[in-house]
Amino acid sequence: MVVTCRKAFTRTPLQIEIITLIQLSVVTLISFFLVLLDSDRPALISTLQTLNSHDWMSLLYLALCCTLLAFFVQNYAIKHLPASQASLLMGTEPMFGLLFASVFLSETMSILQWLGCFIVITTTIAACYKFSEQK
Repeated sequence: MVVTCRKAFTRTPLQIEIITLIQLSVVTLISFFLVLLDSDRPALISTLQTLNSHDWMSLLYLALCCTLLAFFVQNYAIKHLPASQASLLMGTEPMFGLLFASVFLSETMSILQWLGCFIVITTTIAACYKFSEQK
């Protein structure tokens, strides 16, 4: 995906905001259709009705920061960085979601998850260091 977007950005002067809007629209439409296809819609509706303000704020944060902002940063990185470096940035996205859930939603992380975060951070820093040495 990164290589394809990078080629598209270099061939035509696409605006990052338009690409981000397209990506967000696709995610929204697919999510909407998946909800419609769900056979247990009444349970989903009753679950949504029981959410409190903290739950709605968390969902809003996930939608805006972890989807919209992530798409924008990803597209910006693809346009302005080599594909390999943009891929490194995108590889850390799940780790930030896990850290958000741990810090703000009081999710508990296992030793294996902490080890995974450490490995992702370490390899990202090592790869960035290697790229800076090559320049």
